[in-house]
Amino acid sequence: MESHIALYILIVIIVIILIVIGLAIGYFQSEGHKQRISEHLRHRGATNIVISSVWFDMDKTTRTYNVEYTNSQGAYCQTSCKIRTGFFSSGEIYWSDPP
Repeated sequence: MESHIALYILIVIIVIILIVIGLAIGYFQSEGHKQRISEHLRHRGATNIVISSVWFDMDKTTRTYNVEYTNSQGAYCQTSCKIRTGFFSSGEIYWSDPP
């Protein structure tokens, strides 16, 4: 009976570790995407950039972000974008309202 309990505890620990690893990968991937979006906007003269992840609007190949910034003319802008993910993707950014 003790061996069943030990096995159950081991399985629970492994599942928790896998969940934590998955969350960490998602977080670091999201931070990399935010950096790419920010660089894209700064290249076009944007300032005051705020980027937030839309966690429940993703699919197998894209992640969605809400973006707020001040454009090069000083106007406040708000849009969203999707970034293609995956091993064979170059990480294209698709804008709902391009900057």
